[in-house]
Amino acid sequence: MARAKSQNLPYALMDAYASLYELRLGRKPNLNRYREKWGFGDMIDSIGYDRALEVLKFYFDTQRNNYTTNNLFNTFDKLDLAITQRDQDRARREATRKLTELRVQEWDREHESRSTGNQRGMRE
Repeated sequence: MARAKSQNLPYALMDAYASLYELRLGRKPNLNRYREKWGFGDMIDSIGYDRALEVLKFYFDTQRNNYTTNNLFNTFDKLDLAITQRDQDRARREATRKLTELRVQEWDREHESRSTGNQRGMRE
């Protein structure tokens, strides 16, 4: 049962590829499903089905002249690395943003107390 399911995963990924291709280019891709199942199967074996689906979506978000399966199979590891780096960068930017916000609030509190103290002195 598990083997039958794993044999269908390359076809499911191929269907996702065809759908994304049609959305992006407005026409159906010309796929040799028997030949392409080996490439999609290798992707699944290397990075797993869920990650392969994420890489596939990212592949169609990139600006390319063509979206061939050969190009996908040759670059999916680099695309996977790019997604990882993008996610790490987002997390680092979010942490920096929060730290900066805390520093600004702290700076505002310090200078607010200084400015109100100076105003009192100037009034008297």
